[in-house]
This record gives sequence, structure tokens and C-alpha cells, in this order.
Amino acid sequence: MANHSFCENCGTPIPLGETLCPACARQLRPEKKSSGNKLLIGIIAGVLALIVAAVVIFFVIDPFGSKEETPGSADSETTVQTDVDPAPSEESEPTIDQPTQPMISCIECGASIPETALFCPHCGTTQDESEETRTEPEEEPEEEPEPEPITMQRVDSSDVSTGSLSKVDVSSAYGTSTVKQSGNHDNTASVTLDNDLTTSWQEGVDGSGIGEGIVYDLDGDHYVEYIAFNLGNWRTHDWYVKNNVPQALDIVINEEIYHISFPYGQTRYWVELSEPVLTDCVEIYIAAAYPGSEYNDTCIAEVGIYGEPA
Repeated sequence: MANHSFCENCGTPIPLGETLCPACARQLRPEKKSSGNKLLIGIIAGVLALIVAAVVIFFVIDPFGSKEETPGSADSETTVQTDVDPAPSEESEPTIDQPTQPMISCIECGASIPETALFCPHCGTTQDESEETRTEPEEEPEEEPEPEPITMQRVDSSDVSTGSLSKVDVSSAYGTSTVKQSGNHDNTASVTLDNDLTTSWQEGVDGSGIGEGIVYDLDGDHYVEYIAFNLGNWRTHDWYVKNNVPQALDIVINEEIYHISFPYGQTRYWVELSEPVLTDCVEIYIAAAYPGSEYNDTCIAEVGIYGEPA
């Protein structure tokens, strides 16, 4: 078949497919297709129609792409698989109402759970109301209130009620220091227990004796409630004035320190604990002193400890 045609106006050869003559610019009429082309097109169309018909038949007649098995054939056990999903059914399956499971409340937390549940999914409690299996919540122990601190205060002798209390026996009395004097004067700590007001313990350090004191070891455990003091040198009133007199004492019981102040005066003073304290030792230390007119020795004439044996 020729690969060109001729211009009807000027006769110039024109390649196939051109719509204008390159020589005279004449619009060319489309060339009529030959009968051979028509035949070829018809064959192609027929083949395409057969292919389309085969595809339609394949998916409509056998939508799942399965091959019908023939008894006794070699292909009876072969499964034909396709990548095409089966066509969905046009009719939806009817909805079946499921029976509602009875619900109960958890015996522990009250949450709604199935009646057949053995355990609560919320709190984990076994759903058995018997005493053997039910887990009772642990009760938090109540916090015990802190005890009130024990205090000590100076009280008037008229307010002292010893009742069944007695003066506690002391096994030993030790002074942290003692003044050395000429003559036969005993100024050791033990004289504060002899019931003799003319004798007195006198500290023996330079100055007014702040921090010096006496340690009393009791003859056993006692509930101590009162302590009585005769402070200063009570040999005579003149000796009382000449020597230092304790102005404040630090009284130590079971490592608790009670600071007590005393007025100046040749008087028996009492101190009281807010409640009896069980102890086997009482310590007394000078915290402050009234100065004497002549001597710088701080004196204590008598100490009495009152309580009940444990």
C-alpha cells in the first residue's frame, strides 16, 4: 500500500496523514478506507465481543470461580482459586435478637456484672457471699492520739496533797562538785537527805556554780509526783544571806528537762509533775543563782522526793 497520496488541486505528493497540501495549502479530503481495513476491523471487533461474552458468562454463571468436579477425573481434587471476591448477596441476613444476660451487682463494690460471673472485673472480689470466701476490706488501724506532754510546775504548799505518797528512799546522792572547808563541816550531796536544815550541799567550782548539781539514785522504780526544796544555806538566816541561793533549777527525769524558777526567800518550795512519772533517778542542776552578800558558793540545804513504789 502506498505511503503517500496526491493533492487534488496541484498534484503534489502528500504523505499520509497530512490534512493540508504543502505546496498550495489546499484542504485535503479524508481518504476513504479500503475494504481490507474494514474487514480487519470487523475481525478485531468480533474477537473482542467473544472475550467480553466469555468474561460475562464466567462471572455470572459461576460467580465464585469454582470448577465443577467430575467424579473419577484427575482434576477432581484440584481447587481453582481466583483473586476476585465473591459477589455479595443482594439480600441481607435477618437479624437474630440475642437473649439479654441477667446482670447483678458486685457484693463488694456494687458494679453491674453478669449473673454468672465468679469474680468482679472491677474490684476482683469473689462473688460468693459465704463467710469463707468473701474478702472483707481491711480496716485501717485508728491512729492513737499522742499523749499529752508531762509538765512540771512550782505549787504552793497549801496545794500539795501527798495522800498515800511517801518520801522515796535514795540509795546514793552524788554531787558534781563540793566546796572544801576547814573544820568538820560536811558539805557533800548526802546531807541534803539527812532532814537537818543546818547542813547543806555547797558546790565547789569557781563562780556561782551554774551547771553544777546532784544526782539522786532511788532505791528502785518509783512513780514520782512531788519534789520539795529548801534552797540556800539554812544554818542561820545570816548564813542564808551571805551565800548564793539557787534562782532556777534544771530538774532531769528520764532525760526530760524541767526548768523551774524560784523566788528569793527562806521558804520550803514544792514542784509537782502533771502526772506521776516512773523513774529510778532524779537529777538537779543549778541554772541561775541569787548572789550572796559575802560568799560565791551556791547551797541547797534539803531535797525531798515523794512518790509511790512501782
